Amino acid sequence: MQFEWQKLKAAKGNVFLLLAMILFCMFSIISFSLTVNKNEEALNKSLQVEITEQEQLINEGNLSDESLVQVEEQIYWLGQSLTGLNTKDKELVERSLYELEKNRFASEEIEMNRLSHALKVAELEFFQSSKIERIDDEFPEKRPLVQYLTTFFMSLSTGAVVLLIGFFFAFWLTEEYRNQTDVWFSTFPVKRIRQLLSKYSVTYLFIVFSSIIGLVMGGVIAALQFGMGHWRYPIFYLNYQTEISSMTSQTYLIKQCLSWLVIFFVLSSLALLLSALFRKTMVTLLGVGSMGIVLLMPGLLKMIPTKWIPYLITSYLDLPSLIIERNIWNNVQLTWEKGIIYLSLAGVSCLLLSFINYEKKSVLNLDRLKLRKANKKTRKIKPINRLSFEWKKMGGKGLFFSAFLMLFLFSIYLFQMDIEYSQQSRITSYAEEYEQHNQVLENVTRMGFPEEMISTIKDQAEWLKNRIDSLNNQDYSGVVQSEYEVEKMNLEMIQKGQLSSKTFSEQQLIVEELAFFKDSDIQMVENHHLYRITQPMIYFWTQLFNTLSPGSLVLLMLLFFTFFFTLEYRGSSNDWLQIFPFSPWIQLRDKIMTAFLFIVGSISVSMLISGVVTAVFHGVGTFRYPLFYLDSQSRVQSMLSGEFLIRQGFSLLLIVCFVLSLVLCLSLLFKNTFLTLIASFSVLIFGMIPGVFDKLTTGWAGYIPLRYLNLPELILANQLEITWMKGVISLGLSSLFLLPTALYLSKREIDRNKR
Repeated sequence: MQFEWQKLKAAKGNVFLLLAMILFCMFSIISFSLTVNKNEEALNKSLQVEITEQEQLINEGNLSDESLVQVEEQIYWLGQSLTGLNTKDKELVERSLYELEKNRFASEEIEMNRLSHALKVAELEFFQSSKIERIDDEFPEKRPLVQYLTTFFMSLSTGAVVLLIGFFFAFWLTEEYRNQTDVWFSTFPVKRIRQLLSKYSVTYLFIVFSSIIGLVMGGVIAALQFGMGHWRYPIFYLNYQTEISSMTSQTYLIKQCLSWLVIFFVLSSLALLLSALFRKTMVTLLGVGSMGIVLLMPGLLKMIPTKWIPYLITSYLDLPSLIIERNIWNNVQLTWEKGIIYLSLAGVSCLLLSFINYEKKSVLNLDRLKLRKANKKTRKIKPINRLSFEWKKMGGKGLFFSAFLMLFLFSIYLFQMDIEYSQQSRITSYAEEYEQHNQVLENVTRMGFPEEMISTIKDQAEWLKNRIDSLNNQDYSGVVQSEYEVEKMNLEMIQKGQLSSKTFSEQQLIVEELAFFKDSDIQMVENHHLYRITQPMIYFWTQLFNTLSPGSLVLLMLLFFTFFFTLEYRGSSNDWLQIFPFSPWIQLRDKIMTAFLFIVGSISVSMLISGVVTAVFHGVGTFRYPLFYLDSQSRVQSMLSGEFLIRQGFSLLLIVCFVLSLVLCLSLLFKNTFLTLIASFSVLIFGMIPGVFDKLTTGWAGYIPLRYLNLPELILANQLEITWMKGVISLGLSSLFLLPTALYLSKREIDRNKR
């Protein structure tokens, strides 16, 4: 165990970098947690702003008598709170805030807001009769040790910590395979399983003690400045039955510490198992890192069928949230106690499997090892496959880039999929919209608007009610029909000047889209609402580049091409490559083809993986799905998804060709990674900053290739000067010009070397 600790200390760069990151993250949250408003200026200002807003509501004169009384009462208690702050009467402030929250609870109509106010009322009511001093969460006068610790754990992002710690476990537990010292360790006069146990123990304890040190440092600051606090300070929360529950800070902190010990145990055990099975850092990194990605991107977990949720380990990964009965499914079967048991069993299972696997691979047969090396030396050399050679030169760096690119695109997919598909959520949203519409109807009726307008709004209210009924009956065609009728009436009101929320063209686009789908057998993917019925694979691919910034993809390609095309100059192997039995021209051609195919293949595989996952849960969709848009004359047009995807793919190929050609020319010109990167970025950045070329009005300005790095976005664009066809011509001609330029620079370098 001491030997493993010495190894850990020897790896100063990686380990102390991680330690610094952990401490930095903790102190960032500490600085947030310890932020207090000692002079109460922030609370004073907040109350004054709220009083102004309430008085403005009264002055508008749109309130009913009952609402007017409630608003006036709120203004009174807000004023009492201000008086208490100015006179340092804490008891008056607490009583005023309590009465204010009671009033808000009574007047609130939206259920979620009512629950929030009810929770606040319960908290304030407890402190009215308690000797424990209340610490305001939003405007704390002080934050003693106990409150600091509870705030710290509540502010902690489980996904981010799991990702950071998981990366450390993956890198450290595969260290001997990266350095190829595992065979050397097998010759030690210590059983391999004991070496493994020592390595695991040191790694786990290092992370635990690093976390404790960070907590202690922040805790000491809080205790010295504000005292210890009260261990019986209550924490109020809503349980699964939406009932108000509470627990003491002491219980909460004990459960938090136990939760993180179990999470660290599971992560370290999983990393150990993956390192034992695959002996590759990248595989271990992706396996453990996926745990953090799952927590950071809850859209993936939401796609799991409900009946499987209580039996999956991934459902219990956010163990700290289960302490206060909170999970993304609001599933009552997911409890903190069950999570502790499940994760502990998973960690023990991974640990035992790791020991078994290590025991199988720990036998070292030196004679067999020597024989295998001798066979490799005498093996006949196969004919050189030039593309394979370029691929092998790329090696692990290419694999890393590919994995990163896939993760990047898949994260974009998860971000887009992070939509609430629950029918109940849709019903709630539609019900709120219906209530707001009825409120508008009351206001326009009371204020004496024209009868024709009032009649239209009444009809809209009926259709909004029909929409809710259709959704309850899962009649999605009825939902679209109701949407169409409502939006059609909005279009008529805009035409008459009675509504100005959208332009006539924008509203006409919505109406024509709904008109198509209400009579079509193709199911509409709702594009104008948060709650989608479905998102099939074809539709997902068409919307991918509305979420994924082409500029981000260009930067990724820039990094890869720069490092790949300057690889020989960094390794000083350029002269050695001159003796190969094929010309430098062929080498350059192979290099270009390898880089091009690698990027195109990485993007294709990433989209395919995301598409398959989408298809499993939401179907394939149809290439006949229409995409509606406004052209340059503000006329409504449509394009089939199949045609759109062909144009999108062609656009990506042109962008890849242009960036590849540009970086290749600059790499041949500078022959230095850093200079090539700076020069390429300095050129391409102009294409990523909006409005850089807007002042250019000459005819040729429309053909500047840097204006079309966002070419996929221009397929459905409505601009006159910047069109998709101009982008195709500009990027295509620029690539055809840059590639011969690269060949010329390469020829000049060859001629110089011959001299």
